[in-house]
Amino acid sequence: MWQNEILDEIHKIREEHAKSFNYDLDAMFADWQKKQAESGREVVSLLPKSSLIPTLRGLPRADKLKVMQFLIAELAKEEEQNLQPRTTDFLFPTKL
Repeated sequence: MWQNEILDEIHKIREEHAKSFNYDLDAMFADWQKKQAESGREVVSLLPKSSLIPTLRGLPRADKLKVMQFLIAELAKEEEQNLQPRTTDFLFPTKL
């Protein structure tokens, strides 16, 4: 079976943490929140999907255009990847 040392270490740490709280999810979560608060790092929350449309509607016109430009660029990247030749295209050309 395929082994990954990094994943094995993460699983070990998670198991030790869970065991130290007798596998009590509420206690584990409270500990994670405490550590997060003590870290001094900025906590960033993702915007819920349900508030995305109202948020976009509230943007000034210039910002809406920037969002559109970003989305079009992302779609173009995805399309470019989809248009890359497949490894079998040279064996079975679709155009003659």
